Amino acid sequence: MSLTIRPITPADIPIVQAMAYNYNLDLNPDETKREAVQRWIVSVCRKTQTGDHFFWLACVEESIIGFASCYLHTNPFTQETLGFIEDFYLVPASRGQGYAQKLANIAFSELQKRGASKIQLDVLATNSKALQFWQKLGLTIHHHVLNMPLGDAQH
Repeated sequence: MSLTIRPITPADIPIVQAMAYNYNLDLNPDETKREAVQRWIVSVCRKTQTGDHFFWLACVEESIIGFASCYLHTNPFTQETLGFIEDFYLVPASRGQGYAQKLANIAFSELQKRGASKIQLDVLATNSKALQFWQKLGLTIHHHVLNMPLGDAQH
């Protein structure tokens, strides 16, 4: 089956919201809120319509099987334009068939066409499969992001 990539449209929002909810639930069930995911998808759809963000859907036949959410960012120190892959997801039934690599390569190519000289992304420390996938495509670890909740935490 052939993979096609296209931008998100307002008509896609309900399907993508459900998919994105499941994606976030898999990554972090304790912090995933349906309302937050819904706001996020509406926001990136709007930003995609204005050209400030790139949210591409991976489709096989007419079915949406995944997405890549990307944007350009200028490093304030080097003035380099970076392509940042914010989110990347394929439904479990579509994994292992080469679709993820095709979607990633299309995202790389499109970001480069739009001026990016490097690709960056974040991978959760607990997501070893994603880390292996991105490293297989040539990405290397550049820095570590540390996280600590505040509030009742003792320091």
